[in-house]
Amino acid sequence: MDEIRFVDTTLRDGQQSLWAFGMRTGMMLPIAANMDRAGFDAIELGTPVELVKCVRELREDPWERLRLLAREITRTPLRAIHGTRSGFEIFPDAVHQLYDRCVADNGVRQVRISDCWNDPSEWQWRVRQAREAGLEPILNLIYSVSPKHSDEYFARRTRH
Repeated sequence: MDEIRFVDTTLRDGQQSLWAFGMRTGMMLPIAANMDRAGFDAIELGTPVELVKCVRELREDPWERLRLLAREITRTPLRAIHGTRSGFEIFPDAVHQLYDRCVADNGVRQVRISDCWNDPSEWQWRVRQAREAGLEPILNLIYSVSPKHSDEYFARRTRH
């Protein structure tokens, strides 16, 4: 490996894990331009789950948050997380499509696509619909250590 690149996850995982999505837009904006200049490969933002918290508890417009961050972060691609279809709550395909269009319309350029089962048919659907929304899809293979998750398992998944 000749090159190592970093994706900043402060505004997604940092606030998700440490703040329970309680970080307000006004807390993010003062550091946004500095993050943009740091040279990250991308800056990850929230997930569809964050939308509910943003509206219900913080009383903030999540789309305005994206627009304001996109205004400050102009060089580094903003990356959203594509929602899951096998998590705590299952949403119809139309909701995923609308989410991708909305994040793209508000300044996000990439979407990280994960599937907890590493299911190639899920990846294909998600990649296709992300591209239709104008987003660059980034596939994320979920790594785990178990008797099932052997080197051969991951080799098979990456060939798809």
